[in-house]
Amino acid sequence: MGLIIDYGQDWTQGDTFRGIKSHKFANPLSSPGSMDLTADVDFSYLRYAARDQAKCFGPVEQGTFLHAMGIQARLQQLLNTTKDATVQKNLVECYKRLTDPHSMGRIYKVLAVLPNDTKTVPIPFAPPSDKEMNKPKVEKIIK
Repeated sequence: MGLIIDYGQDWTQGDTFRGIKSHKFANPLSSPGSMDLTADVDFSYLRYAARDQAKCFGPVEQGTFLHAMGIQARLQQLLNTTKDATVQKNLVECYKRLTDPHSMGRIYKVLAVLPNDTKTVPIPFAPPSDKEMNKPKVEKIIK
């Protein structure tokens, strides 16, 4: 089993290639070797590319995935291990950042990749339709 966790969409988005330098977006070709280069993942294409070798489920939003996997219970366990208000505040802020739909909770997605003989759908994924499995989604790009 594999989990792919990254930011992106369940369709082709066009040009998402960008550079990040000093926590700010920059022209990706302006300073070769001195910045991070990134692009959004097209999860529909990953699912399409794996269709003959594996079963894929998702993607689901990271917040949905983490809640289904028990992040609230884990947060409570961690909060119970300390009386330090600063540590508790930091734990809650990290939880919110990971799960909030206005932050990483919506932007990041999770795709599960399992063997073809898998019989059950893993939590919290719904089974993909035949249409989703057999072609990538391409959004019409208008500039």
